[in-house]
Amino acid sequence: MRPPLLHASLLALPAFAPPLLISPLVEAYQLSAGQPESTTLPLLFSLLLAKRLALYAIATSALGLAAWRSTDASSPLGRRLDDATREALWPIALPPRDPSSPRANALTALDGVSPAQQAAGLPLAAAALLLASVVAGGAAGGGVPPPAALPLAAAWSGGVCCLLVNGELQQIARRGGPPARTAASYAALAAALAATAAAYALHGEAAVPWRNLVNICVAVGVSRVIQLRSFAAAAAAAAGLALYDGLATAAAAPAAALDAPPPGALADGSLMERVASARVAADFQPGLLVVAVGGRVTDALGLGDVVFPSLLAGWARRLDASAHAADGYFGAALRGYVAGCVLLEVTPVELTKAALLFFMPSMLASILLHATSRGELEYLIGDGDARPPS
Repeated sequence: MRPPLLHASLLALPAFAPPLLISPLVEAYQLSAGQPESTTLPLLFSLLLAKRLALYAIATSALGLAAWRSTDASSPLGRRLDDATREALWPIALPPRDPSSPRANALTALDGVSPAQQAAGLPLAAAALLLASVVAGGAAGGGVPPPAALPLAAAWSGGVCCLLVNGELQQIARRGGPPARTAASYAALAAALAATAAAYALHGEAAVPWRNLVNICVAVGVSRVIQLRSFAAAAAAAAGLALYDGLATAAAAPAAALDAPPPGALADGSLMERVASARVAADFQPGLLVVAVGGRVTDALGLGDVVFPSLLAGWARRLDASAHAADGYFGAALRGYVAGCVLLEVTPVELTKAALLFFMPSMLASILLHATSRGELEYLIGDGDARPPS
């Protein structure tokens, strides 16, 4: 059972607390204009550090929530997708599961996809989705969707976002109980509509908390569907996604060097970079956790850098839950993620464009070190579905 207040706090605090902490530093630095460098430089350093810490705190909190929410995720892929769809649509109910319906047949086919096949397919699916974003959004040219396509794109993405936000808020409204059409469930739906509308309608710094809230819900919703049961499958998928991110970035570097954009234009890069750049340039396109100063986005991290690491964090959380452990593999996974954040900051910027190359290995290393310290490494590599009896 998840305490509703804790669930709500894990959603709201990462989205709304960072601006409250950064704003005083911005004001202090602005007021220091004209003062000696001995006064302004420490303030500037504090502001820059606070922005980065805020971004990584948002991402780590979203990762932890995604793992926490995946604790009771169903093992078969089709059932996970069906559960997530029903949660997102509530209090509108889907028809009961009819084994003879085409939808049930499709879900049954997905249930038959093995963890190994899911692990192999995730990097391919990620590449396909990113390519679709480039083609549909016009990111290949470093821009945003053409004006004629903006209303349709906003309606589609807004609808999907609203459903995913609703799925999270419905979980809070249920208070750990079964789905029921109550005043709380309709209030949750209204809150989801309002939050999504605020993310799209507001501008500048006022919009940032709402957009981060929506993106956290998107990350959690997607993470719950792609979870893998075994450590071997999760580790293989993590390695494949990190390798894809690295190769895509490396392959894009020569082309970017030969075809450098004019001053002020967005730089070319891998598909992940180009999609992210287009989203920064656009008013609001879901897919980025951001920090803004003066109404301008200054720091951003793609949702893929939360969703894909959740494969390892979610597996670790389920393993700990099966053993009723308050902290163990999940804590090790989070420590590895934080270590990846540190590595991103101390590595030359030209090497940090593929963030998954830092997050995935550091999380895997932390989990394996924890398993070694507990004498469970052989078991972990061999199975990893549930902790062996002590």
